[in-house]
Amino acid sequence: HLFFPNDLSEVLLALIFHIPLPLILHVSDIFAAQRTWTSRRVTRWIFKQAFATTACSEYLRASAIRLGAHPEKVHLITWGADPARFHPRVTPLDRGKFGLESSDRVIVALGRIVPKKGFDVLVQALPSITRSCERVHLIIGGDGIQRDELLQIAKRAGVEHLFHLPGQIPWNEVPAFLAMADVIVVPSVQDASGNLDGLPTVLLEAMALGKPVVATKVGGIELVVRDGENGLLSPPGDPDALSAAIILLLKNEILRSQLGQSARKSVESRFNWYAVALKLEALFRGVDHLR
Repeated sequence: HLFFPNDLSEVLLALIFHIPLPLILHVSDIFAAQRTWTSRRVTRWIFKQAFATTACSEYLRASAIRLGAHPEKVHLITWGADPARFHPRVTPLDRGKFGLESSDRVIVALGRIVPKKGFDVLVQALPSITRSCERVHLIIGGDGIQRDELLQIAKRAGVEHLFHLPGQIPWNEVPAFLAMADVIVVPSVQDASGNLDGLPTVLLEAMALGKPVVATKVGGIELVVRDGENGLLSPPGDPDALSAAIILLLKNEILRSQLGQSARKSVESRFNWYAVALKLEALFRGVDHLR
């Protein structure tokens, strides 16, 4: 995992002890690997030592090949969620914890508050949403370098009283935190430096909960979300398009239910950790002749 620069030492150990080495890419590792001439050379050497590499998006797969991975050794394997832990019957957090009424409608997002998450775009979309839908609040769980920027965006737009930043959500509270949402949004973008998400696990966890999701067409998201079938897709970095998709869901309870149920079925059938494990197991079986 996170092969650069971690796997430089792991490759050496694999060579010394003749242990086959697979690489599981995320995105930040690829992003770091292509920064300098030296890192690109080291990355090319690491790829040549690995018996297999997995990527969770087509972008990531293409980036690995461009950096020196052999095309036949790079396998597209999406992530999953735990459908037992993230289940529609999870008891939601009490909205009163955030000063909300039970009748309020809640948009939830979760992740590190950094540019590639696109949370600034979501906050920019909030005024349009609140003009079209009453009693709507936005809660973004997490922390990061953009926290103050998001608060300023909300204040300038006059929606700071409808925007909540509770900070880090403890891991054991994540299912309940997501479960209190009417709509869950994953507004990922490619940031100014070129960094982007691979496949946010929060998206799969939201789908496992049977929640309607709005996500952007970034990284591996389109491998999981089929627009209009198990979620809605929006162009990245477009607050107007993002707000339109969220408004559509907030105003249509039947659509929210249909998309949420379909999302849950997608995780049960394909995008769960058991299915991921089976794919990895099949891949690892091919290394017996290398031992």
